Amino acid sequence: MEETLIEQADGAPEHSHRHIGVPMLFLGVGFYRAWIEVTYTNPPMEIPAVAAIGNNLQDVLLGFCLLACALLAWRLHPLHAKRAVVWAATFAMCASTVLEYWSVYRPDLALPLAIPATVLSTVGLSIIILIWCELYSCLNPLRVALYYSGGLILGWVICYFLNGLSLDRLLIAATLLPLLSTYCAFECSAGFNPLDLPHPPAKTGALPWKILIAVAVYTFAFGLFESSASIYTGPLSSWGMAVGAIVVFALATFFADRLRVEGLFRIALPLMILGLLLTAQFTQVFGEFSHFLIDFSYAIFLIFIMVIMCDYSRRSGVSAIWLFGIERFIRFIVYAGGLNIERLLGSSATQPSVVHIVLVIASVALIAFVTVLLLADGNLLAKRVIGANLNDAAADPRAARMDRIEALATAHNLTSREKEVFDLLLEDKSIAEIERELYISNGTVRAHIQHIYRKCGIHSRQELVELVDE
Repeated sequence: MEETLIEQADGAPEHSHRHIGVPMLFLGVGFYRAWIEVTYTNPPMEIPAVAAIGNNLQDVLLGFCLLACALLAWRLHPLHAKRAVVWAATFAMCASTVLEYWSVYRPDLALPLAIPATVLSTVGLSIIILIWCELYSCLNPLRVALYYSGGLILGWVICYFLNGLSLDRLLIAATLLPLLSTYCAFECSAGFNPLDLPHPPAKTGALPWKILIAVAVYTFAFGLFESSASIYTGPLSSWGMAVGAIVVFALATFFADRLRVEGLFRIALPLMILGLLLTAQFTQVFGEFSHFLIDFSYAIFLIFIMVIMCDYSRRSGVSAIWLFGIERFIRFIVYAGGLNIERLLGSSATQPSVVHIVLVIASVALIAFVTVLLLADGNLLAKRVIGANLNDAAADPRAARMDRIEALATAHNLTSREKEVFDLLLEDKSIAEIERELYISNGTVRAHIQHIYRKCGIHSRQELVELVDE
């Protein structure tokens, strides 16, 4: 991979004139998302094996499989180094695809084919999802927003074109999608500086519970909508999902120096609430418009979550397998619950019902609660800027400061965590602010500061500033 871009820890390329190569590979996340759509979420034709099991059961099984991966993170971490495991998962997805589409030719074998197909797909997809999360957690927020939104767009385009294929060609294309995704993932990992990739042992830490609550609430609302409106496309291939991803891609490309992570949340929030309220109208016009609004807002919300979670994993050193395994478990389980809750309560999605209106009001109230919860924590959202410029790290003053810190850290043998504390001390952060920023305890912050002072031969923050100036 001598000709491949080497991605640095701060997301800046060593060879900026080659930066197009790696972004195109990072869009490979769109291949597995398209595979989900054409195999069980919303296949272009009726697949008896999928109908025999049901989408909801597959979502639940996938959620628990991801949770199992999170609990085994110490064995799976880092996935980029477990090539045999990842390729085995990939071929499991391919085999699952063949079994599912075989049921189209033999509908009498739908259930016998569905059982192994479901097992293979849930295990395989869990691994593929997590290796992509692991790789994205090595990027800075700007690149996460840019590449992940690009992956969503690519997945939508693939689904759009696959809908017009015959059964035989669709089977071949769907079988190739996992192979393409895994190939792109390993090519991406080869393009990183080895020091920037995760290394064993796996590390767990405090869960960002506010973010996980937001994931649960928004996903429940999204699932509730999917059970209440007329759907002509799947949740991953709708126009709303595509337009939402395009908007974020454009914002990350042209306004990265002004766009904050909080801005993504503020865009998604009102659109989700408006879309939910419009579902109570139960008319064709409002139904389709609300469908678009909720998909649009949820796409932006997914990118927002990806940026926040990757940033947390990258800053804290927490295993992305553990972190995203738990987050995706919550997402899939709550989504399945949202899809089925009206049916379980005996409500009809084709005409107005008290149950539906109550659920919409409850969802809006929960979203309002989550909004207050997140926005009240200014450190969580407002202080995370997407980025200054994708191709010019030198334009970011933080990058220049980090260069000085790196030189001092090397000279005084500072650890990676001590370098982060060093940087925040220079920003005149208080101990409490550093504690929140790095998700570590007060005592740990004080211990790191003492170590920094001792190693650098200084006794105060002022002397630290003077040391950097010198």
